[in-house]
Amino acid sequence: MTSHDRLTKFAKHYRDDARIIRSVRGTNLTAFDMGDFHIEASNSDDNPNIFCDLYHNYTLITSINSGDLQELHTTIDDTITSLKEDIA
Repeated sequence: MTSHDRLTKFAKHYRDDARIIRSVRGTNLTAFDMGDFHIEASNSDDNPNIFCDLYHNYTLITSINSGDLQELHTTIDDTITSLKEDIA
């Protein structure tokens, strides 16, 4: 799986229409809103690990760097769930 494919697969967990932008230097980037939450993620051909920042109302909540998509999804999903429970 290419780094672009890996980032696409990560993003599709949250948004079917997530757009992946590829720079001329081989960096893949995506960012999208999910209501009060916002994700920014990137990786590169040199390092297929995904660097992901999760924001709540544009305040950085957590950053994670991993090549394991399941770990990324679990960390982000659990953080969102926990914040929603704390807010309620």
